Amino acid sequence: MKYYYPIVTWGVLIVFLLYQVIAPPSIASAKGDLLNGSIAGINVEGKKISEIEALLATEVTAWKESDLVVQGTTAKIVIPSSYIQFDIKNTAKQYISESSKPWYNFLGGDKKVQLPLQVSVDEKIYEVLKEAPLFFVDETIEAIRNHGRYLQTGPVEAQEVELTKDLLSRISFETQEVVVSENGLLPIINAVNDTTLLNGESFSFLEKLTEIDSLYNEETANFVASTLYSAVLKSEMAIQERHSQHQLPDYLVPGIEVKVDAKRKQDFAFINNTNRPVMIEAFIKEERLVIELYSFESEMKVAYDASKLEVVQPRTIYRLTPTLAAGQEKVLEEGKNGLRVQVKRQLPGGEIEVVSRDFYPPTDKVILVSTQTPPVSMVIPGEVMPIESQPQGGTSTQPGNPNTTTSTAEDETTFTDENGKPIPEGATYDKGGNLITSDPQ
Repeated sequence: MKYYYPIVTWGVLIVFLLYQVIAPPSIASAKGDLLNGSIAGINVEGKKISEIEALLATEVTAWKESDLVVQGTTAKIVIPSSYIQFDIKNTAKQYISESSKPWYNFLGGDKKVQLPLQVSVDEKIYEVLKEAPLFFVDETIEAIRNHGRYLQTGPVEAQEVELTKDLLSRISFETQEVVVSENGLLPIINAVNDTTLLNGESFSFLEKLTEIDSLYNEETANFVASTLYSAVLKSEMAIQERHSQHQLPDYLVPGIEVKVDAKRKQDFAFINNTNRPVMIEAFIKEERLVIELYSFESEMKVAYDASKLEVVQPRTIYRLTPTLAAGQEKVLEEGKNGLRVQVKRQLPGGEIEVVSRDFYPPTDKVILVSTQTPPVSMVIPGEVMPIESQPQGGTSTQPGNPNTTTSTAEDETTFTDENGKPIPEGATYDKGGNLITSDPQ
């Protein structure tokens, strides 16, 4: 029995030594090149500790040239790269320690160790994360650490609460009675509804229209875009593109209407630059279009004003017509005034932003005027005008010649002067009422 324990002890020792010789190299992490020793995926096989430190310092400096973007569904924030600290010396020491071959493994090969960088974060990172109130703080910070441990590029995926409208407050809305064709109205509304814009993301109305399979009326698309425009103007989001219809619509006020045209590439676009997510809700309620914007509640308020800068008077256009009696006229179309409108928006902090300047041309007034020649007595004295035949029979007094009469036949009309002599065709009176003729006599 006294020989049993030494034999077992030597047996266990021999098995352990054989395992160290035969077993594959140990791996401290699954990252990096499995064929070589590495730190954060950087090959440091066979290098001295000073060389490892210099190589890691170079790679970390290059990685820190760009700040860290942390993105989720509810927010996107930027973490300064200076908030991430790397312990390069201790990382290099750990690698040397773990990659060193133990005395009893004199027959085995070198250990292939893959390690991450040792990383810590500045306390200031907690202040930045307050910009994303739905992020899970501890889980997101751990994701940031892992990003730095392996010098990964691209955005960090945040851990966050699922975004729903119940977590947000209504920051703006607009409602308008549906006064346009309902052709394609619901498909357009459904395309706009439930749109979520993260910070830095843009909205394009034309892109939303590409999601619609059915036909839609252009006037209907303009109506929805205009209602959305009014709601956006009451938020902090910035307008990127907007076109006027240049005619006064039957909804909203001048300066707030929008025209979208896919063929002419006229879009309505805006960007969420609020550092908060924005959700767009659109629906029909009691025959009215309602558009609401939801986000985190803010003390900053935005308001807009569409002021009339100038009323533009219409022109009057006279059109000749033979259907009216001599000297008569008739208003065919009443004119309408035009407008010059300026839309201004008061932003947080009191800043006034001029959003747009629009011109709505006036509608011309059209008057029909008879082409028939009035009786000579109706001609204004003093103006030079040709003597023409009258359309109707009868007598009339010639200006400047009170005793002169005209006689009318069925096919022709002749004019005589005070002495009974015929007045040549084409003769005119000057401003003084004197007869002017090309006859040399």
